[in-house]
Amino acid sequence: MAHSHHHDMPQAGEDLTKQYALLEKLLEHWAEHNEEHNKEYEKWSAAMKTAGKDDISAQIDKAVAAVNQANEALNAALALVKKDSAQ
Repeated sequence: MAHSHHHDMPQAGEDLTKQYALLEKLLEHWAEHNEEHNKEYEKWSAAMKTAGKDDISAQIDKAVAAVNQANEALNAALALVKKDSAQ
């Protein structure tokens, strides 16, 4: 299933304040969206573990960890955007 939405990219020369406002919303959205996916991944991992498919479950768990790591980076970027925009 592919996503059917897109996010507008900043235009060259666009005001940094406007870019930060958009980026802040996007970073929050992306992290929340990732969390929604992770909940589904965790359900599937548990289902595979219950079915005795530990190898599949382990691979899904790796994906969960990778998404968690991505969210850490997105949240770090969000903190920097908020810090810069407050100055």
